[in-house]
Amino acid sequence: MQFLMKYWFNIRHNIFQTIQPICRTMKWFGFMPFTLVSHPHAQPHPPREGAQSHPTAACLEVKTTDALLLAGWQLYILHWFFTDWLDDLHEMPMSKIMIYFSISIYFVEAALLCSVQLLVAFSKAKIEETLRLVKFTDDLLEQFAVGVNHRRQHLGSILLIFGSIICAGLIFVAEYTVGRQLEGPLTDVWSKYYTTATVCYYDAMRLIQVCPLVVFIGGLLMFKSRFRMLNYAFRSYFNRQRKNLNDEEVKTFLRFTAICHDTLTDAVTTFCDVFSFQVTSACTTFILVNIFSMYTIGALFSRHTPDVVYLSLFYGLANLLYALHIIPIIKLGSDVRDEGTRMAVLVHKAINQSTLSDRSIDRLRLFSRQLQQQTPNVSGGMFSFDWTLCFSIFSATATYVVIMVEFELDVPQFFIDSLKPSTGNLTSRGLILNDTH
Repeated sequence: MQFLMKYWFNIRHNIFQTIQPICRTMKWFGFMPFTLVSHPHAQPHPPREGAQSHPTAACLEVKTTDALLLAGWQLYILHWFFTDWLDDLHEMPMSKIMIYFSISIYFVEAALLCSVQLLVAFSKAKIEETLRLVKFTDDLLEQFAVGVNHRRQHLGSILLIFGSIICAGLIFVAEYTVGRQLEGPLTDVWSKYYTTATVCYYDAMRLIQVCPLVVFIGGLLMFKSRFRMLNYAFRSYFNRQRKNLNDEEVKTFLRFTAICHDTLTDAVTTFCDVFSFQVTSACTTFILVNIFSMYTIGALFSRHTPDVVYLSLFYGLANLLYALHIIPIIKLGSDVRDEGTRMAVLVHKAINQSTLSDRSIDRLRLFSRQLQQQTPNVSGGMFSFDWTLCFSIFSATATYVVIMVEFELDVPQFFIDSLKPSTGNLTSRGLILNDTH
C-alpha cells in the first residue's frame, strides 16, 4: 500500500507517465510490442520535417519480451484453425446459414486480429508523433494557467481498463452460469464443442478485440478534456472585458491559441490513423454479432428449445460487450468534434462582445477562417465515429435480419429447414426428413 501511495504522488506532470497503464495493457495483449521510455529533459517542441536532430521527449523501444508477447498472441489466434473444431461446428443445432456465416466470421475475425496487432506494431512512428504533439499541447496549456491534471487522468485510465476487464468477466460468468444450468437439456454436440479450451479461446478473442477500443476511448477522453480546457482559457481571456488589452497581447494570445488548437487537431488525426482500422473492424464485428443476436432472439418465438436459448444468450452477451465499447466511442467522437468546433463560436462571440481594436478583430476573423480549415474529425477513413454511424449500424442490422429471415422461410430445403431439432441425433433427424418426403 505504501508503494502504491508513493507511486501515485510521484507521477510526473507529463503525458508519458499518465499513459503507462494503457501502454502496459496494450503490450500484454500483443498490440504494442514496445516499451515507452520518456526523457524529461528533452525539448518539448513537436517534430517537424528537417528537425529530426532534436532530442525527443519519449521514444518506444522494442524489447525481446515485447516481441515474444506479440508472436505468442499471433500463434494462439491462428492455432485454432489446425484443430477439428470445424467438424464439430457443422453439427451445431442451428440453421445452415448461421453455421456458414459463423465459420466465415471466425476466419475473418482471426485474420483481422492478427492484422490489427501487426498494424499497431508497424505504427511506432505515428504513436511517438501523437505523444509528442500531446506533450507540446500540454506545455502550451500550462502557459494559459489551465494545466492538465495528470493524476486524475492516470486514475481514469486505470479505472477504464479495470472496468472493461470486470465487464468482460461478468459477461463470461453469466454465460458460464446459464450454460451450466442448461447443460442437461442441451444436445451432445454442445458439450462436445464448448469445451474449456473453446470458451477460453472465445473470451481471449473478445478481450483482444476490445483492448484497442478501450485505448481509443481513453484517447478520446484525453482529447476531449484538452479541447475543453483550451476553450475555457479562450473564453476566460476575452470575458475579462479589460480595456487595456493591446494589440500585441491579443496577437500573442491568438498565436498560442491557434498553435495549440492546430497541434491538438493534428494529434487527433494521427491518433485515428493508428487505431482507425481496429475500431472499423470492431464495428464490423459488432454489426455481424448484432445481426445474429437479433436473429436468434427472433427464433425463440418459433422454436423455444434449450439450444436456441443458449445460442441467443451466446450472441446476446457478445453483442452487449461490443455495444458497451462502440457506443461510448460514437458518443466521444461526437464530443471531440463538438469541442473542437466550439472554438469558432467563441471567436465570433469575442468579435461581437469584446471592446477590441480593429486590428485585433481582424486577427480574430483570420483565426476564424483558419478554424474552418482545421476541424478535428474522429474518422476511420470510410466513415466518422459519430451518431450517424450509430444510425448506420442499426439500419444495417434491421436490413440483414430481414434478409436472413426471408432466406430461412423461402428456401428451407437449401438451409435444411431452419433449425435442427434439439435432440441432436442425426440418425433420427434423417428418419424424420425421410418421413416428410
